[in-house]
Amino acid sequence: MEIKISEQELLARVKAYNHMVGLTGIIRSYEHGCRSLYEMAEYLEVTETFLADALEAYRLKYGEGTMIDNYYLMFEPYLSVVKML
Repeated sequence: MEIKISEQELLARVKAYNHMVGLTGIIRSYEHGCRSLYEMAEYLEVTETFLADALEAYRLKYGEGTMIDNYYLMFEPYLSVVKML
């Protein structure tokens, strides 16, 4: 029973990260001019801790980085957003 509760909690957190931040939210905040964790959190209207946890979850899921639309989001060694031409 304990494992199911942990799995449900993890699923709920991932859904919250995707709803409140999401990969497109990271891109939107970059396009808006946000360059720090604080600025991104302010723009996305989440706490810095929540944003850091979301970024860590994305790093665990995608590893070094991932492509979305014309952007490469790099999660290691730190967050970086690159617009591809």
